Amino acid sequence: MVFSVVNDETFSEAGNILVNIAAAKKRIADFFEKAIRTAHLAHKNVLELKKIAEAPLLEAEAHLRKEGNLYLQKKQLEVDELESKLRIQAEDAQIKMAEEATAQGLGEVAESILETPVTLPSIPLAPDIDGIGTRKNLKIEVFDLKALARAVADSRIPVQAIDANEQFIKQEARRKGSLFSCPGIRVYFETGITVGGRK
Repeated sequence: MVFSVVNDETFSEAGNILVNIAAAKKRIADFFEKAIRTAHLAHKNVLELKKIAEAPLLEAEAHLRKEGNLYLQKKQLEVDELESKLRIQAEDAQIKMAEEATAQGLGEVAESILETPVTLPSIPLAPDIDGIGTRKNLKIEVFDLKALARAVADSRIPVQAIDANEQFIKQEARRKGSLFSCPGIRVYFETGITVGGRK
């Protein structure tokens, strides 16, 4: 449908069409209401039965995931500690080898030994179980929102690090009305058409 609203007459015509559309939509909704209600109730009942059937499995899964994650966290601390010890041992051995090379007059070899990165063996975090894996999930915690806001203001991190809480801002703007003022926020109104039934 091509229809342009360009003056009061076409605006009125568009308004009348919208009211007729709303009435037609209501007739369609009324026609399908019983079937929708019946289908919705059947769907709701089937979902409830599924929920009851799955409940013990979900409970067991949640418990085992929690216990497994706690174990992995504990194990990660142990692995980190072991890797730290192995790194210190490897670096000490590297320094000793470099000192021996220097004592034998092999300065370049000693330099090469010290410049070689220390490599550590891979230490498994958990036993290998078919169908079960582990992954590291990156987590963040904003513990000082003011410091984060300062970092954004100082252009040390992009502004995307802070999301505007539009719901809170709208709530404050409504509550304070014309007294609302906040740097970086412009309050404005957009007028739109609402459609109701005929009076």
